[in-house]
Amino acid sequence: MNKIIVLIPFYNELNNLGELKNLIKNLSKFNIYFKFVFCDDNSNDNTAINLSNFLNNENFDYEILKNNTNLGHGGSLIRLSKYKQINDFDFVLTIDFDFSYMYLDLVSVLNSNLENSIVIGKRKFFDEGVFRQSITTCSELIVFMKSFKLFKDTNCPIRLYPSSVYLSIWKQIPDDTLIPNIFSTFIMLKSKLSFRRVSINKNRELKIDSVSWGDGFFSKKIKIIYFSFKSFKQIISFKY
Repeated sequence: MNKIIVLIPFYNELNNLGELKNLIKNLSKFNIYFKFVFCDDNSNDNTAINLSNFLNNENFDYEILKNNTNLGHGGSLIRLSKYKQINDFDFVLTIDFDFSYMYLDLVSVLNSNLENSIVIGKRKFFDEGVFRQSITTCSELIVFMKSFKLFKDTNCPIRLYPSSVYLSIWKQIPDDTLIPNIFSTFIMLKSKLSFRRVSINKNRELKIDSVSWGDGFFSKKIKIIYFSFKSFKQIISFKY
């Protein structure tokens, strides 16, 4: 039986807890041992308490890490990458907590065909809106310019790695990185590692923005532009 450690960052995801419950219950159908490691990015709702109660009742192996301050999505992924027991597992699966996409599309493939290559989701119906889609396109262009390889949906959080490959990639990502998944994509391409893409369908029942940028139309746009500028500067200046 293969062992998979599932790394999930979250911040104030109480409204999405039902989707996580559905996912975990479906995972019990697979002949895979799962351990869930969550990183609570200093949430101020009751996500962690309700999550613990559910997982205790279901007898799943899990751990919840708690950030003392809000590190953001990237910072939480970096902290999860340093989890001490990763090497005890065959594979590492990373997903987000918003469940706006059908993660079982990925897991069902893995159950029948686990191999020593990286598996990265490619989201269908990726309707971010024109503004954020333009930023996504910019990130794809930057990765192309640095790696000379075209890779759509460079920041997709739905990924599965052999554990040794995951550790070798993520130890090269700087701790202050805002967009570690894009760094992971770039390092993978430059290292010429084997990978395959899996189409991930949108969960159309959910209409929740997975990123909170605060209130106000212009305020959100300014924050996104500032975050994107810093992120692009990091990946452009990264030496591999």
